[in-house]
Amino acid sequence: MKIKIYCLYIFLFLCIGCAAKKNVTQAHCNYQLKCAGYGHDGTQKVYAWGEGRNLKEAREDALKNAVHGTIFKGVQDEVDGCRKSPLLPNPNARQQHSDYFDAFFSPQGEYVNHVSQVNSGSKDVLRAGKKQLKSQFLVVVNLSSLKRSLKAAGILKGLNY
Repeated sequence: MKIKIYCLYIFLFLCIGCAAKKNVTQAHCNYQLKCAGYGHDGTQKVYAWGEGRNLKEAREDALKNAVHGTIFKGVQDEVDGCRKSPLLPNPNARQQHSDYFDAFFSPQGEYVNHVSQVNSGSKDVLRAGKKQLKSQFLVVVNLSSLKRSLKAAGILKGLNY
């Protein structure tokens, strides 16, 4: 009987220890951005959804999704002049530069320097589970500063955009 219990403990320990950690790409792939307008100052407004335990966490998630989507996924083109294609069209760019992007998208990482929130998001709040809520925010992404940052890091080459 003790052998079975020890085997169970070992099995659980291995399962928990070997579980895949959730990275930024996995956490931020189930969203869609809708363009709301393009500014002549190198900015773009997008509607982005975010999830969290409260409105503050949902806001941070929406800001991160707005930048992540601009870089890797692109946005739905609903307004003339919006940049529909992603800044990095290479589907492996996230994995190739994982060290940079892990730090970039960390809590209060560099991504916050390229984005600002326009509305509170409190009008579009949905329950996403028992302890989760989901809210839509209008977010301004500074494409010019984002491109400069990616170029300075050697990730965005001259004609990628």
